[in-house]
Amino acid sequence: DVSEVEQLPHFNPQKPLKVIIHGWNANRRQLAMTPVQNAYLTQNKHNILAADWGSISSKPYSTARELTRALGYRIGSILSAFMIRMNITTDQVHVVGHSLGAHIAGNPYLRPLFIFRITALDPAGPLFLPLSTDAIDKSDARFLAIHSDIVLGEAVHRAHIDFYPNRGSTSQPGCEVLDVVTLPNILCIHACSHYRAPAFFAESILVPGNFVAYECRFEKILRSPSECMPAAGKLKD
Repeated sequence: DVSEVEQLPHFNPQKPLKVIIHGWNANRRQLAMTPVQNAYLTQNKHNILAADWGSISSKPYSTARELTRALGYRIGSILSAFMIRMNITTDQVHVVGHSLGAHIAGNPYLRPLFIFRITALDPAGPLFLPLSTDAIDKSDARFLAIHSDIVLGEAVHRAHIDFYPNRGSTSQPGCEVLDVVTLPNILCIHACSHYRAPAFFAESILVPGNFVAYECRFEKILRSPSECMPAAGKLKD
């Protein structure tokens, strides 16, 4: 209840606000986003709000995906009221969403307010098209995306800056399965890689500069990722 927010004893209106939105078949306590929450809590420099739409995310994926826009409006309206009541400016707000939560983060309700920053962690791919009007896009905010699986996530270049750790393809480190003949094992690899995006982002919070990245055109990433690597002997400190 937004009318009772004064009861939040640890809330500091001078600190930036991090809004965390989980993905499908999850809730705010689900492990995928826990590393991100813990990373911010460790720094003790931010206020953190975790949206919980678990009652809907537990429904079949097609149903949850269909309700993405409505969820965005609902979460956006609550966040907007909270910001007004607590005198929070848009440049203090950073929304972090995983999977379907990444698309929810780009809801149209907050576009007039222009939320300062959105980080999309492996935005959901199934049932989203490049021109889907309810998918997150550059008009929503200053927008960064991390793509860790191009099956459960998507390869679409939607952000101002898109990162593709380890080329953004399966399997990410720690997600290798020797026997990939069975369908359950294949799905396990993709799910594991899909959940790596929050882990990568959490590490980047705790250890800034821990990842080396090279700028590359999206077409090259899809065609031949090796073309994105610097020429031998050209890498400098």
